[in-house]
Amino acid sequence: MNRRNKNNVHQLAITIASFFGSVFFRESFGRKCVSYGSDKLNESENAGRIILIGTPEYPNIGDQAIAMASVAFFNEFFPEYQIIEITNEQLFPENRGEWINRVKSKDVIAVSGGGYMGDVWSDMSTDMLETIRLLKHNKIIMMPQTFYYRDKETEAAEMKELMSMENVLILHRGDKKESRLIECEKNKIFCPDMCLYFPVQRKRRCRLNKSILCLRSDKESLLEDSSKRYIEETLQKNNLAPIYTDNVVDRIIGRSERGKEVKYRMYVYAHAGLIVTDRLHTMIFAYLSHTPCIAINSLTGKTEAMYEWIKKSERIAYINDIETEFNSDTIRRVMKGRADMMQFPEIKQSFEDMASIIRRHIESEDR
Repeated sequence: MNRRNKNNVHQLAITIASFFGSVFFRESFGRKCVSYGSDKLNESENAGRIILIGTPEYPNIGDQAIAMASVAFFNEFFPEYQIIEITNEQLFPENRGEWINRVKSKDVIAVSGGGYMGDVWSDMSTDMLETIRLLKHNKIIMMPQTFYYRDKETEAAEMKELMSMENVLILHRGDKKESRLIECEKNKIFCPDMCLYFPVQRKRRCRLNKSILCLRSDKESLLEDSSKRYIEETLQKNNLAPIYTDNVVDRIIGRSERGKEVKYRMYVYAHAGLIVTDRLHTMIFAYLSHTPCIAINSLTGKTEAMYEWIKKSERIAYINDIETEFNSDTIRRVMKGRADMMQFPEIKQSFEDMASIIRRHIESEDR
């Protein structure tokens, strides 16, 4: 089969699966996820505008889901605002001039969340930081973000600069034990990943006697090839033949294709017997769809931090040591675990708290 035919078959599969996914996940990926493109900046609007910058125009499904959840969050808690997106490519120095001069001082800037700030994904982090500096007359909210630096001097300098900006509110994506959201000081607010804003699904689905193996192949991976082979062999011994996939696909995903791609991925994960992953959003997708999942740590520690929000789930396990913790007992435990038929109350409360904190920041007088 040539490349064009393969692409056509894949697009057909996405269309079919996303159709059924719309039925299963209508509550999550519905009208609340609708936003506008940068062309809306040309229009004169009396309504307030929240400009969500840095949304993904690249192949990471997890970051696409973050953008969808962020738009839904703002549409629910800030319905009086129009939501406009500026993609990551529009943050490139050569592209900023096309939109940044059309931003008004009363516009609220929201920085799309994720795990790109720091020196692991330094190009994107640099573009975002430079853009924030240029928007010094606007109220800015950094949506839940993992900051990770290997170079501690760079970390100290950049975090000091960010935390000194009175117009910037930083929401850290971190362990809920670090501090209760509503009690935190300015710039010390710890929140869940935005994808946990999606409701837990209530529909039951048949599951295949197959496992999905979704492991990183990038600079955040901590797994040696020997560990990957051990995982595969253990799954085979438990009659869970692994299907290999990744949350990073081989094509660019634009704003118009985002919903289909996320629903397709959720639909596939929702029918697995077990998921094994070191990707944060694969673990979160498993939790949202009641799919048994064993999650493994990665470089930045964000998977472990987010596990703290959902560790009461009997269908999700988190492990650090493959050889001692990845075994038949762990597999059986999560596969027999009880499904969580609704979101944990503390997660729901955290987003309500987050909305209150953001509104106070937006409405405060200091600039």
